Amino acid sequence: MARKSDRCAAIVEFALAFPLFFFCVLGIIDAVRYWSSKNLLLTGVQQAANLASRMDSLGTDLRRLNVNQDPFAAVGSADPVDTTRYQRFVTDRHAAIDNALRLPSAGFFQAGDPDSTGMLRFNRFRLNEVESLVSGVSALHPWQSGRENVDAILVRPGETYVSLDGSVTFAHPTYPTLSITDDTASLMNDHPLVVFASARFRWILPFFSPVDISGTGVAWLERVYDGSIPELFGPPPTAAPTATITPAPTRTNTPQATVTPTATRTPTVTHTPTETLTPTVTSTPTSTSTVTSTATITQTPTITNTPTNTLTPTITLTPTNTFTPSVTATSTSTATVTSTSTQTLTPTITLTPTITLTPTITLTPTTTLTPTLTTTPTSTRTATPPPPATSTATVAIPPTATWTPIPRELLE
Repeated sequence: MARKSDRCAAIVEFALAFPLFFFCVLGIIDAVRYWSSKNLLLTGVQQAANLASRMDSLGTDLRRLNVNQDPFAAVGSADPVDTTRYQRFVTDRHAAIDNALRLPSAGFFQAGDPDSTGMLRFNRFRLNEVESLVSGVSALHPWQSGRENVDAILVRPGETYVSLDGSVTFAHPTYPTLSITDDTASLMNDHPLVVFASARFRWILPFFSPVDISGTGVAWLERVYDGSIPELFGPPPTAAPTATITPAPTRTNTPQATVTPTATRTPTVTHTPTETLTPTVTSTPTSTSTVTSTATITQTPTITNTPTNTLTPTITLTPTNTFTPSVTATSTSTATVTSTSTQTLTPTITLTPTITLTPTITLTPTTTLTPTLTTTPTSTRTATPPPPATSTATVAIPPTATWTPIPRELLE
């Protein structure tokens, strides 16, 4: 019965603790999914912003181009140069958007379909039409065919975008509104390019509602100028040549008799090595005493008598005779006395105490420490190294005289 009750208690404890443990594990998984998805989104949009900053065509003011509504339609009456700039803008913008969606783990994100019920999907935006300031075209469609809906947006100064389901609105952080007199190319000198992406995140835990995570990448447009840098300084002036007059040398004959003694010293080095090796070995006896304590456990039995009082009941039956006289009257006036004997047994219970002694043996351990002194002699030999060899060098320098003769022509 005890083992069965323990098993039942374990089942109840498991049934209570497992849901809590399970929800804790799901919470940890959700937290990891949330932060990793947000970091991936931030990495993607920042890489796209860095790429867009090197695309000079993204600073084009589309409103002042003489182009057709569709960037890849036939040129017709449009300006061919403006059409080329228009096409470069559309192509470069889609390249930057595609780079933002090329995440390290893009398989975790689903395409931004508003009807999708995935755990992690992009919020889809529609690219804006651009109002043209050139007569003949009402609005421009700056996107490739069939790609007006995108999962990431490139925001220039004065632009605002709204997601297809209306849940997310994003405007340029430093210049949200564009007026007619503004020039986008000039505004790009003072305001950055922004790449933005947003995703709908659904939790695994059932009692949390979905949230939107977003990432913003910012970069400044790098301008590329054509032509060469003008020279700020002319060539250095050329110094006029200076005439130098060198006088002719004057030869002077001055006979001199010079005796130049030259003393050359040749050193002689004599090495007289003196090497004395005196090794000294010193033996130092050392006696080490080691005290060892030996523990001895002694079991001392103790006998304890425990008295037990037992009551033994004894039932004793005591018979009792009771005589009951009975008088019977007859018509002859004769009284007859009849005695009826009734025997009654009266039980008597007698308790007889019995004392029983139960011996109990108790072992009392006693630990006795016996110290043991052990002397270990140790001999240490110390070697003294000999002094270094002494080398004595004697240098003898004999003088040498060299005479240089004077030619006879100088003496005459």
